[in-house]
Amino acid sequence: MTTEIEFSVPFLIFEAVCMIISGGVLYVTVGKLIEIRKHWWAKLLLWIACTIAPNMIIFLSDWANLPPTFLLFLGTIFVCCEGSSLKKLAIGTMMASAVFSFSALLDEFLAMPFLKYKSAFRTFFELVLYGTVCLFRPERDNELTPGMWKLLLLLNLTPIGIVLTLVLGTSDNRYNSQEGQYMVLLFLVLFSFVGLLWTTVVLSRQRKLEQQSMYAEMNRKYYESMEQQHFEIRRLRHDMANHLQTLSVLPEREKNEYIQNLLDSMTVIRNLHYCGDSTINAVLTVKASAMEEFGIKFFYKLDIPTELPLSKTAICTLFANALDNAIEACKQLPKETRVITLESRMQKGMFVLSVKNPLSKDSTLIQDNKQKGMFVTTKADVKNHGIGLKSMEDVVRQKEGKMELHVQKGEFELFLFIYI
Repeated sequence: MTTEIEFSVPFLIFEAVCMIISGGVLYVTVGKLIEIRKHWWAKLLLWIACTIAPNMIIFLSDWANLPPTFLLFLGTIFVCCEGSSLKKLAIGTMMASAVFSFSALLDEFLAMPFLKYKSAFRTFFELVLYGTVCLFRPERDNELTPGMWKLLLLLNLTPIGIVLTLVLGTSDNRYNSQEGQYMVLLFLVLFSFVGLLWTTVVLSRQRKLEQQSMYAEMNRKYYESMEQQHFEIRRLRHDMANHLQTLSVLPEREKNEYIQNLLDSMTVIRNLHYCGDSTINAVLTVKASAMEEFGIKFFYKLDIPTELPLSKTAICTLFANALDNAIEACKQLPKETRVITLESRMQKGMFVLSVKNPLSKDSTLIQDNKQKGMFVTTKADVKNHGIGLKSMEDVVRQKEGKMELHVQKGEFELFLFIYI
């Protein structure tokens, strides 16, 4: 009777449908945790791997199925998904531990009572896995730091290690005496998936709090500087009457000298109104002071008549980091060649920002192809530099815009646009 069920046409069709559904559900689940490449071949290859992984038969002490399936699944995630290697490895091992532990439970311990419905059970499990990920997954916009991905990967080693040890290290003699313990361990691996997923959420929230704290500190410094500039203006206005009275009684030959000294002292006043957005005005006021301190010429052209419909933290991140990078580059140049050009506009639902600065002849930029054309820092302290560009990229990605870096004719340009 069992043979008739396995080889009947309706049963084979049922099996095929369940395999396709389970593969599609696992594909979507993976896409909830990590971005899949836009290429058609990447999507097809990942769907094939997601179809094979949950439907592969896993027996304890069987080396034939698990190792190649695990390597195929993990390798496909590396090839077909975006993000750092640490992120791919962490997400891949976390998903693999859940999928393969359930397959081992089903094939080794539950196969005989539910032989006819094994494919249905696999499909049901993938649906439960999808629901769990939707319920507990972190926000897609919040990217963890490399240290956080390392921590998550370290936590993943326990459940995936249990699965690999039980499947590859179990002998027939030990299996007969420890069947109950093996079942418990596999169930613990399944439950640990929820814990790992929640850990990802907690780390993501911690990362978000760190970024908010950093942006708040940036805002505080910019507004303190802006208030100091306003205080200088009020003080000079207050003193203007005294200056006029003094001029009225000075001899004619001393008036010109006094006026020149007065004009020189007023150079501390910056252009506080660059455009119609107060946050941009505050940032440019601070950065203009820094550029003057390092002898950098600053040319700007802004066409932003009103407040931008972006958060103040996002505006600070874009303008401050772009100018900080340009200032840092100009500091390495001779004073006569130090110049920064900023252009920005807000028209027809699109915000555009361009910042240009010259490069020294011996400067080198290393393109990081893994990060969508971004450039990695060339400073010795890699861990503490290059964060500005990453923060800008996060803001642009959240707003579904695009950011590009260009080097042409000895000039570096940072260009970005956001649809609003």
